Amino acid sequence: MSEYYGKDAGKPEKLGIIGRKGIISRIDKMIALGDMEKAWHDAGSLKFVARHKRFTYDPRVVHVVQGTIPLSIIKEVLYASAGASSPEEYQKSIDEVYGKPVAGDTLMFLHFGDFK
Repeated sequence: MSEYYGKDAGKPEKLGIIGRKGIISRIDKMIALGDMEKAWHDAGSLKFVARHKRFTYDPRVVHVVQGTIPLSIIKEVLYASAGASSPEEYQKSIDEVYGKPVAGDTLMFLHFGDFK
């Protein structure tokens, strides 16, 4: 397998991985924010975004904490730093982003930055 690069403004950009049958995975570049996360950002309380995979190519991300933190810990301990008023509200926002309930044992990456 080899990596597949595209060009954007003259800079190479990793878009996916090429296998024997063509491109077999696409690397998402930007973190999509849910409506609740957008509201928290606009209020100035969003400090990080948690996702199950690492978003390396999002230019808004300044630091990523490795994906070894279970969602249950994030929602119980760090919910206020994410902008939520309660662990339940934070869980609801994550479920909104993924479009389904996300289990508490799901390991997450914490992405810090300014998500305008």
